[in-house]
Amino acid sequence: MTEVDAQPLRFPQHLVTIGSDALRAMAGSTRSLKLAVVLSDDGFEVARAPWSPVRDGRFASMASSAQALGEALVHELSLGSGDAMIVQASGGAMIQMRVPGNPFVIAAHFGEGESLGTALAAVRITAQSLATALAHASTGIDPAPTERGTT
Repeated sequence: MTEVDAQPLRFPQHLVTIGSDALRAMAGSTRSLKLAVVLSDDGFEVARAPWSPVRDGRFASMASSAQALGEALVHELSLGSGDAMIVQASGGAMIQMRVPGNPFVIAAHFGEGESLGTALAAVRITAQSLATALAHASTGIDPAPTERGTT
Protein backbone atom coordinates (compact mmCIF):
# COMPACT_ATOMS: atom_id res chain seq x y z
CA MET A 1 0.00 0.00 0.00
CA THR A 2 1.36 3.45 -0.92
CA GLU A 3 0.70 6.88 0.57
CA VAL A 4 -1.65 7.72 -2.26
CA ASP A 5 -3.53 4.42 -1.91
CA ALA A 6 -3.91 4.89 1.85
CA GLN A 7 -4.98 8.54 1.73
CA PRO A 8 -8.69 9.13 2.28
CA LEU A 9 -10.53 10.59 -0.71
CA ARG A 10 -10.66 14.04 0.91
CA PHE A 11 -7.95 15.30 -1.50
CA PRO A 12 -7.25 14.39 -5.13
CA GLN A 13 -4.47 11.88 -5.65
CA HIS A 14 -2.32 14.30 -7.64
CA LEU A 15 -2.36 16.73 -4.70
CA VAL A 16 -1.31 14.00 -2.26
CA THR A 17 1.49 12.94 -4.61
CA ILE A 18 2.77 16.49 -5.11
CA GLY A 19 2.73 17.12 -1.35
CA SER A 20 4.42 13.81 -0.56
CA ASP A 21 7.15 14.45 -3.12
CA ALA A 22 7.87 17.90 -1.68
CA LEU A 23 8.07 16.57 1.88
CA ARG A 24 10.34 13.69 0.87
CA ALA A 25 12.69 16.16 -0.80
CA MET A 26 12.79 18.23 2.40
CA ALA A 27 13.42 15.13 4.50
CA GLY A 28 16.36 14.26 2.25
CA SER A 29 17.91 17.69 2.70
CA THR A 30 17.83 17.84 6.51
CA ARG A 31 19.40 15.80 9.30
CA SER A 32 16.78 15.88 12.02
CA LEU A 33 13.33 16.13 10.46
CA LYS A 34 11.03 14.07 12.69
CA LEU A 35 7.69 14.81 11.03
CA ALA A 36 6.48 17.08 8.25
CA VAL A 37 2.89 17.49 7.16
CA VAL A 38 1.15 19.42 4.41
CA LEU A 39 -2.19 20.39 5.89
CA SER A 40 -5.24 22.23 4.68
CA ASP A 41 -6.52 25.44 6.23
CA ASP A 42 -9.37 23.47 7.76
CA GLY A 43 -6.98 21.13 9.58
CA PHE A 44 -6.84 18.02 7.43
CA GLU A 45 -3.66 16.20 6.51
CA VAL A 46 -2.84 16.16 2.81
CA ALA A 47 0.57 14.44 2.95
CA ARG A 48 3.27 13.54 5.48
CA ALA A 49 6.86 12.46 5.79
CA PRO A 50 7.85 10.05 7.02
CA TRP A 51 4.80 8.31 5.70
CA SER A 52 2.63 6.23 8.01
CA PRO A 53 -0.75 4.62 7.38
CA VAL A 54 -1.73 5.42 10.99
CA ARG A 55 -3.05 8.96 11.39
CA ASP A 56 -5.37 10.29 14.04
CA GLY A 57 -5.54 13.83 12.64
CA ARG A 58 -4.50 15.51 15.88
CA PHE A 59 -1.22 16.96 14.63
CA ALA A 60 -2.79 18.53 11.53
CA SER A 61 -5.72 19.85 13.54
CA MET A 62 -3.50 21.46 16.20
CA ALA A 63 -1.12 22.86 13.58
CA SER A 64 -4.03 24.38 11.66
CA SER A 65 -5.36 26.02 14.82
CA ALA A 66 -1.91 27.37 15.69
CA GLN A 67 -1.55 28.75 12.16
CA ALA A 68 -4.92 30.50 12.38
CA LEU A 69 -4.00 32.02 15.75
CA GLY A 70 -0.60 33.17 14.46
CA GLU A 71 -2.14 34.77 11.37
CA ALA A 72 -4.82 36.47 13.52
CA LEU A 73 -2.10 37.88 15.79
CA VAL A 74 -0.12 39.19 12.79
CA HIS A 75 -3.31 40.84 11.48
CA GLU A 76 -4.23 42.30 14.89
CA LEU A 77 -0.80 43.85 15.32
CA SER A 78 -0.73 45.10 11.69
CA LEU A 79 2.54 43.27 11.04
CA GLY A 80 1.84 42.71 7.35
CA SER A 81 1.64 39.14 6.15
CA GLY A 82 2.84 36.26 8.28
CA ASP A 83 5.75 34.32 6.86
CA ALA A 84 6.44 31.56 9.36
CA MET A 85 5.57 30.50 12.85
CA ILE A 86 8.32 29.00 14.98
CA VAL A 87 8.03 27.16 18.28
CA GLN A 88 11.43 26.45 19.72
CA ALA A 89 11.80 24.01 22.62
CA SER A 90 14.59 22.19 24.39
CA GLY A 91 14.01 19.11 22.22
CA GLY A 92 13.90 20.84 18.84
CA ALA A 93 11.73 23.19 16.84
CA MET A 94 8.36 23.25 15.12
CA ILE A 95 8.18 25.46 12.04
CA GLN A 96 5.02 26.22 10.10
CA MET A 97 4.79 28.11 6.85
CA ARG A 98 1.94 28.84 4.48
CA VAL A 99 2.37 27.57 0.93
CA PRO A 100 2.30 30.83 -1.07
CA GLY A 101 -0.97 31.40 -2.91
CA ASN A 102 -2.56 28.20 -1.62
CA PRO A 103 -4.84 27.08 1.22
CA PHE A 104 -2.11 24.80 2.58
CA VAL A 105 0.50 24.98 5.32
CA ILE A 106 3.67 22.98 5.88
CA ALA A 107 4.23 22.03 9.51
CA ALA A 108 7.61 20.49 10.29
CA HIS A 109 9.09 19.16 13.53
CA PHE A 110 12.88 19.14 13.69
CA GLY A 111 14.96 17.49 16.40
CA GLU A 112 17.92 18.99 18.23
CA GLY A 113 20.39 18.18 15.43
CA GLU A 114 19.24 20.97 13.10
CA SER A 115 20.05 24.66 13.41
CA LEU A 116 16.99 26.89 13.40
CA GLY A 117 18.26 28.71 10.31
CA THR A 118 18.76 25.49 8.36
CA ALA A 119 15.33 24.19 9.37
CA LEU A 120 13.63 27.48 8.45
CA ALA A 121 15.39 27.55 5.08
CA ALA A 122 14.33 23.95 4.37
CA VAL A 123 10.67 24.73 5.11
CA ARG A 124 10.80 27.95 3.05
CA ILE A 125 12.33 26.16 0.04
CA THR A 126 9.76 23.36 0.34
CA ALA A 127 6.84 25.78 0.58
CA GLN A 128 8.00 27.61 -2.53
CA SER A 129 8.63 24.43 -4.52
CA LEU A 130 5.23 23.09 -3.49
CA ALA A 131 3.57 26.34 -4.61
CA THR A 132 5.35 26.06 -7.97
CA ALA A 133 4.37 22.40 -8.41
CA LEU A 134 0.73 23.16 -7.53
CA ALA A 135 0.65 26.06 -10.01
CA HIS A 136 2.02 23.85 -12.77
CA ALA A 137 -0.40 21.05 -11.89
CA SER A 138 -3.35 23.43 -12.15
CA THR A 139 -2.26 24.66 -15.58
CA GLY A 140 -1.25 21.23 -16.82
CA ILE A 141 2.19 22.56 -17.79
CA ASP A 142 5.15 20.54 -16.57
CA PRO A 143 7.85 22.80 -15.08
CA ALA A 144 11.10 23.09 -17.00
CA PRO A 145 13.95 20.97 -15.57
CA THR A 146 15.65 24.06 -14.09
CA GLU A 147 12.46 24.91 -12.17
CA ARG A 148 12.43 21.43 -10.66
CA GLY A 149 15.93 21.89 -9.36
CA THR A 150 17.60 19.64 -11.93
CA THR A 151 19.99 20.57 -14.66
